[in-house]
Amino acid sequence: MTTGVELLMKCVNIPETNDSVELYILDSAGKETLVEGCEKMWGEPSLLCLVFDLTNEQSLANCTYWMKRVRAHCKGLHVPGKIHQRTKKNGS
Repeated sequence: MTTGVELLMKCVNIPETNDSVELYILDSAGKETLVEGCEKMWGEPSLLCLVFDLTNEQSLANCTYWMKRVRAHCKGLHVPGKIHQRTKKNGS
């Protein structure tokens, strides 16, 4: 469980070119008591990936809340979103 903000950087090569892009991935805590401090680290995201627990219906319902919260934080910027299900089997 993430208790703050974890920054990951990944370099991705673009196929059939000599180009690459650097992805900066912020893994942010989902607990409400931790989020206010994390929000300051969000900056201006280019993409949002929400992960929910497939075994917990409330976890999926919370995705709408988080999408609204990030969009409000970004003050009108277009932030595309993706929702990914997490299961104990795939652990991701």
